Amino acid sequence: MKAYEILVNQVIEKLEQWVVPWKQSWIWGIPCNYVTNKSYRWFNRLILSMNEFSDNRYLTFKQIVKLWWKIKKWSKSTRVYYYQLKEKDVEDETINIPITKYYNVFNIEQTTWIKYQTRIVDIDSDLTNAKSIIDNYIDKPIIKDWIMASYDVTNDIITIPLIEKFKSSKAYFSTLFHELIHSTWSKARLNRIWLSWIEYYWTDNYSKEELVAEMGAMFLCMEGWILNDTKEESISYINWWLNYIKWNKKHLINASILAEKAVDYILWYHIAKQN
Repeated sequence: MKAYEILVNQVIEKLEQWVVPWKQSWIWGIPCNYVTNKSYRWFNRLILSMNEFSDNRYLTFKQIVKLWWKIKKWSKSTRVYYYQLKEKDVEDETINIPITKYYNVFNIEQTTWIKYQTRIVDIDSDLTNAKSIIDNYIDKPIIKDWIMASYDVTNDIITIPLIEKFKSSKAYFSTLFHELIHSTWSKARLNRIWLSWIEYYWTDNYSKEELVAEMGAMFLCMEGWILNDTKEESISYINWWLNYIKWNKKHLINASILAEKAVDYILWYHIAKQN
């Protein structure tokens, strides 16, 4: 089975259980490797985010052995994927073909590291990281207070209720992050979708864009160290998403790639501009 099919089947299984898999229950940043501190990219973020560990750090078996740690009994590894280019001769021409490969990782909570302690933070009082994401979004749209959260692509304006109108600060930032991801679709930024209002809401672009915004908001919540608590009505989208993903399993992968590009644009504007 292809790598993306394994991931998509896991997501479908979660959705069929009425669980939104991109609503992670922990706050400690983008999944990364404990030794290299390098963040996992592409749909590996989504794969690892579906795990129920409170820690975001992972290691390979070799790294665990090298540190003289052990893996706890009955621990199950998670498979992550990468691409490797392989040369192939086609009609007297050598071309590079991407080959999907994988390796297994274990969460740090699955090890017997005796110094490991659960990290604790008051997510409702320490909002420094979340606020800095908004402040550092260099060409962000105008953000205005209003009775509902939305993004107006024509005027490049995000509207959102005052923070005290939300049940918690994390709900406010999760919702704002959702709209920030939408804002990257504009022609002046990533030019993801450039359609009229009617064309957008009456095509599959709406389902795709909402998936992008949901996953992008999750990634920004990880970066901001807050729990992802996006709009409660997202539960009503489950059947919609199920049908959309089942119709073409690559829709989920494409959405996760676009979400990551949107997050990169918001966090590292200069890189996006150079590319």
